[in-house]
Amino acid sequence: MYIHEEMLNRIKEEMRILGVNIKELALKCDIPYRTLYKVISGETQAPSVNLIIKIAETLNVSADYLIFGKEFSCNPNSYKLSEQEKFLIDNFRGLNAQGQDYILQTIDMVKDKYKKSISSQGIA
Repeated sequence: MYIHEEMLNRIKEEMRILGVNIKELALKCDIPYRTLYKVISGETQAPSVNLIIKIAETLNVSADYLIFGKEFSCNPNSYKLSEQEKFLIDNFRGLNAQGQDYILQTIDMVKDKYKKSISSQGIA
């Protein structure tokens, strides 16, 4: 069930985790500051779905999570990323095509050497 105040709390918590304020989030989402401020302050009681999706994508969570507090397995992006994963993705996206290719080549070179063993993952 959708409860507006709980959605706002989830947005604020994800902002805290990401380490961004309203102004920074607005820039990352490409949303006008005043629009985002009205949403987060509760002044806007029914933000558009497109707005929530932009916020969710920028915060690396699903819109389902922001709205309902649940992750749904049918959404491949519905799992929470660790801070390291968010860091890697954000930095990867900030690279040009050549830099991204270099990172992917580097991963290919080291993945077998540093791959977690099945026993270290807690799988027996």
